[in-house]
Amino acid sequence: MTKQIRFLRLRNIIDTSQLGWYLHKNYMRMKTNRRFDKLNLNKIKLSRGLKLDVLGIEFTSICDLNCRWCSLDRTKRLGYMKIELLDKILKEVVKKENKIKNIALHHAGETILHPKLKEMLDLLGEYKKQNPNFPKVSLLTNANSLTKEKSQTIINSGAVDWVRFSIDGGNKKDFEYIRRGAKWEKILENVHNFLNLNKEISTSIFTILKDKKRFSGDFLKLIKRVDEHKIIFPHDWSGDIEFKEKKYRKMINLAKNEPGGCSRALNSMDVLWNGDIVPCCSDLNGRLVIGNLNKNSLLDVYKGEKRLWILNKMKKKRRGEIGLCRNCREV
Repeated sequence: MTKQIRFLRLRNIIDTSQLGWYLHKNYMRMKTNRRFDKLNLNKIKLSRGLKLDVLGIEFTSICDLNCRWCSLDRTKRLGYMKIELLDKILKEVVKKENKIKNIALHHAGETILHPKLKEMLDLLGEYKKQNPNFPKVSLLTNANSLTKEKSQTIINSGAVDWVRFSIDGGNKKDFEYIRRGAKWEKILENVHNFLNLNKEISTSIFTILKDKKRFSGDFLKLIKRVDEHKIIFPHDWSGDIEFKEKKYRKMINLAKNEPGGCSRALNSMDVLWNGDIVPCCSDLNGRLVIGNLNKNSLLDVYKGEKRLWILNKMKKKRRGEIGLCRNCREV
């Protein structure tokens, strides 16, 4: 098998300070608002194809962990995507008029818990082989159920370009405080096993810190084996999470409610396991459904009234009138 194009060409360690994070948020706010100033909604209405940076595909809404800063409602919207629905999505993805840069295999649940994971990834791999301009595909996992068999399934499918591991805290105590239900040693073993088998797929570790940066020796060894390590801050999932810790409340408040546009609403859509489509990956519970793929095409939803209503509100700097976006601190 020929070497795939790597998402991350350099082995980067990115340690984002609060100041850097604040400056980045403000830069993105300015950049996004400029794009909305130039946004032509009529052009979207008449579009022959959809143009997205990211199309999210949720294999399942079920998760095997109960992380401290997660807004997922584990009593609603539970299920697995049918392979027929995935096939319908991919048939639209490969249409020449549609320009999709990336596919993200995650949303609310843990992707690799799908009982037909092999069949789903093999189907995706077939589409990828038959279409040279197929979008890059990323998979996010907490690695709790990442057995050697599942690792081999992911690698052999040829479907995935980039695997991202969520490993918070950087040490056993902080990790198990945040990732409730997971065991530190098991997660590290699972990721090491994947890396031992992997030769072609780019890899990343994303780490939310509990407070200070305290990386244990075994975690530092793991970091050295991946292509990128990125430290991120906890966020409030469009206002669904209220932080009790004062230091996190201060951090969230640095990003004031933005009345203008959001790049996620403009450049992405997420297809949930049941066909519902939401405009944002922060909407874990499907609060703002803009269409359903069992009834509509991706293009119909992309230029449909509900999505254009959202973009129009943002263009007019009236984002607060959108229920999902009213209290969101993301830019």
